[in-house]
Amino acid sequence: MSIRTVALVALLTIPITAFSLEIHGSTGAGYDTSTEVYFTNIEIEMLPLSVLVIFGGWETDFLFSVPDLAGYPVLDTYTVGIRLLLRSFWAEVEHGCSHPVWSNIAGYRFDGAAVWTRFSAGVRW
Repeated sequence: MSIRTVALVALLTIPITAFSLEIHGSTGAGYDTSTEVYFTNIEIEMLPLSVLVIFGGWETDFLFSVPDLAGYPVLDTYTVGIRLLLRSFWAEVEHGCSHPVWSNIAGYRFDGAAVWTRFSAGVRW
C-alpha cells in the first residue's frame, strides 16, 4: 500500500469521525478559602476519538457584595489541553494562563497572573 493510498483513506475517514464527535461540559461555582474569593467555571470536553480528549476551561474569580447582590471580577483563568486514554491509563498535557481583572471596587486588584504547562499521567479505575 502506497503512502498516497494511506493518505487518501485517512482523508476520507475524517468526515466519518466528525459525525461521531462527543462534546461534554460542566459549569460550577464555589468559594476559595485561601484567597477569600468566589469563583465560577465552565469546562468543555470534546472526544473526536475514543482514545483522545480535547478540553478547555474558563474560570473567573470574583468578590461578592451581599448588600448589592453583585459580583466584582478580579481574575480570569483559561486552560486548554489534550488527554490520551489507553485502557486504564491516561497521559495529559495542559496549558493555562491567568490574568488579573480590574474590579469596580476601588483600589482592589488581585495580582495572580501566571502561565503554566503541566504534564501528567495516571490510572483510571
